[in-house]
Amino acid sequence: MIEPETFLDLEVPTDIKISPSGKQIVYSTNLAFGAKKAKAGNAVSTIWLAGTGKEKSTRQLTSGQFNDTSPQWSVDGGSIAFTSDRAKAGKSSAIYVLSLEGGEPYPVTKADNEKDIAGFRWSPDGKSIAFISPDEKTAERKARDEERDDVMVYGEDWQYNRLRLLHVSTKTVTTLVRKDAHVASFAWSEDSKSLVYSTWKTPDLNAPGYHGVEIEEVSVVDKSVKSVCHFDGMIMNSFEVLDGKLYFVAGVTPRSCATGGAVYQLSLSSGDYSVCAYGQQDTASALYKSGKTLIVKVLHGLTDSLRLLDGKVLYMKQTELHSTDVHGLDGSTGECIMAVAEGSTNDPLEVYSVIGKDCTQLSDHGHAFASVTLGTDVPLSCESTDGAVQLDGFFVAPSCVTMEQGKPEKPMPTVVLIHGGPYYHATLGFDTLFFYWTPMLLDAGYAILCPNYRGNRARGEDFAAAARGGMGTTDYADVIAVVDHGIKEGLVDKERMIVGGWSQGGFLSYLCAVRNGQHGFGWTFKGAITGAGVTDWDMLSCTSDLPRFESELAGAAPWQSDKSVTKQRQGSAVWEMKEAVEKKAIPPILILHGEKDQRTPLTQAWAFHRGCLEYGIPCEMAVYPREGHPIQERSHLVDMLKRIKRFCDTHLS
Repeated sequence: MIEPETFLDLEVPTDIKISPSGKQIVYSTNLAFGAKKAKAGNAVSTIWLAGTGKEKSTRQLTSGQFNDTSPQWSVDGGSIAFTSDRAKAGKSSAIYVLSLEGGEPYPVTKADNEKDIAGFRWSPDGKSIAFISPDEKTAERKARDEERDDVMVYGEDWQYNRLRLLHVSTKTVTTLVRKDAHVASFAWSEDSKSLVYSTWKTPDLNAPGYHGVEIEEVSVVDKSVKSVCHFDGMIMNSFEVLDGKLYFVAGVTPRSCATGGAVYQLSLSSGDYSVCAYGQQDTASALYKSGKTLIVKVLHGLTDSLRLLDGKVLYMKQTELHSTDVHGLDGSTGECIMAVAEGSTNDPLEVYSVIGKDCTQLSDHGHAFASVTLGTDVPLSCESTDGAVQLDGFFVAPSCVTMEQGKPEKPMPTVVLIHGGPYYHATLGFDTLFFYWTPMLLDAGYAILCPNYRGNRARGEDFAAAARGGMGTTDYADVIAVVDHGIKEGLVDKERMIVGGWSQGGFLSYLCAVRNGQHGFGWTFKGAITGAGVTDWDMLSCTSDLPRFESELAGAAPWQSDKSVTKQRQGSAVWEMKEAVEKKAIPPILILHGEKDQRTPLTQAWAFHRGCLEYGIPCEMAVYPREGHPIQERSHLVDMLKRIKRFCDTHLS
C-alpha cells in the first residue's frame, strides 16, 4: 500500500520554456494544488534545467527552499529570470536573474517588496522586462494597519496592478501606466517600442464580467497611451502581438462565463476584432508564439493537442498536457521542437522534448513510482439520455485485476469521480482530477470512472453553454448516463458504487445523493464524498467571491428574480432533502470542506450537514482550518486521503 505522503511528495512540472537556441529547457516544479511541504510553511518551488533530446538530463538550478517560479529565458539565452520570495519567504516578491555561467541569482527589482509580481516578460530586444504589480503600502497605510485602523470599505482601497518597465542593465524601474484600472494581461510589440495591455475597471474578480475590459497600447519611449478597443467580456488567457495584430483567448460568447474558448484576432490600428480559430467544437485554452508562428493548446473530448491556427495538429495525446512550449522550426530537421509535461495512469507528470517522432523523457520526478503499476484505462463513449449529444469519459481498473479485451473478469467496485468547473474536463493522467484521489483509490484496489458532462469546454460552445442556468439538469443526467453505460459494459459493479468530487464535482455528488436511485436504471450509490460542493445556488450567489459566475450557472441571482421564482432550486440539494428522506434515498455522506473557502463558502456544507443531523442520515463532516477552495496544508491532505479510503473501505467492502 502506497502511503499518502508518497503521492504528496511528487514534484509537478510547470512553466516550461525552451531556450532561444532550442538546445535547453527550463521549468519549475512545485507540489500539486499549491500544497506546502512544512506543517505551517510557505509554498516552495524549484527551477530546473534540461538538455533538449537528452534523456533524464534535468538538473536542479535553485535550492527548492524558496518559491522560485515562472522562469523565462533572456533573449541571448545566457541567463534566466524568475520570480521569487527569497528575500523574505512568503512575504516578498521580486524578479531575479540567474546567469548560466555560474553564480547566485540576484534581484533586479527591489527584493523586499511585499506585493506579488503577477507576471513579467522580456522585451524582444532583451534590454527590458515589463511586469505588473500593485503599489507597495505607504508609510501612512502601514501605520494605520499597526494601529488596527483597518476598516474594509468596498472600493476604497483597491490594489490595482500597475504596468512597469525594468531597464535590466541599470535596474531602473519605471511605472508606465498609473490610473485607477487593474492591468491584467500584456504583450510586447515586435520592435520593443510599445506594450499592448488589458485593464479591468477594478481588481474585483467579477469586474470583466460586469464591465468588459479595455485594451490599450503604451509607448515605452514617452509613456503616451493609445486606446485600442473595448472588449465586451473576460479575456481568459494569452496575449501575443504579431504583424500589427493582437491575438488572445476569450470566450466565444464573451460576456458569458460558461462558454467555449476561442482565439481572437484584433487589429491594433482599427480596434476591430473577431474569432479567428476554435471554440465551436473544441476549446482553445492557451496561445504561444514562436517567431512568426502562433500555436494553440486545444482541448477536445479526452484529448489535448498543440495546433496551428489553421487546425494543423503538431502534437496530440489522450492525456492532459499540463504545461507546454514550442520553439518553432528546427533548421536541421524542418520540424517543431516542443516541450510538454504529461503523465499517464501509471506515470506521474514528467517533462518531455518532442522533435518529429522522437519523444524523450528529460525529468525523473516520479522515480518513486518507477516500478509501480496502478491500473488499466478504458475510454468510454455513449449517448446522452436525451439523445442530444455523444458523451465521453473513462474507466480505470486497478492493477490487481486481470483485463481481457478491455474488460475485467467481473464488474468492479467503483468510485465515480466527477470533475469540477463545470468547465474542466476529465482526461487520462496520473492524478486525473484532484488531490491524488485517483491513484490512491486505484492502489487500494478500487476502480475509477470519470464522466464528462455538458458544461465543460472541451466540446465547444454548445456543450459549454448547457451550464448556463442548467445546474442539476443535463449535467446530472450526463453523469448518470455514463455510469449506466459503464455498468452495461460490464466494468462497474452496480451493487458497489460510491460517487465523489470536488467543487462542481462536489455539487453533483450532493445531487446524486439526494436523487439516489430516482433515475430509473435500477441501481444506487452506496455512499457520496462531497468536497467543497454547492448545496444551494441562491445562497452561493449571495456569498461566493464569484457571484456573477455562480448566478449565471444558477440561472439568476436572488436580486434578479421575483420572489415567486424558484427555478434556481432545480440544482440545490438541500431543497430536495425532505423528499429524498421520505424515499429513503440518501446514502452515507462524507463531507470535506475548507474553513476559509471563498469560492464555495463553508455554509454550503453546514446547510446539508444540518439536514443530515435532522433526519439521522449517516454523515461524517471534516472541516480543514485555514484552508480555502483547494486544500494545501500537508497534514490536511494526508487526513483527506486516509479519510476517503476509510469511507470507501466501509461502504464498498
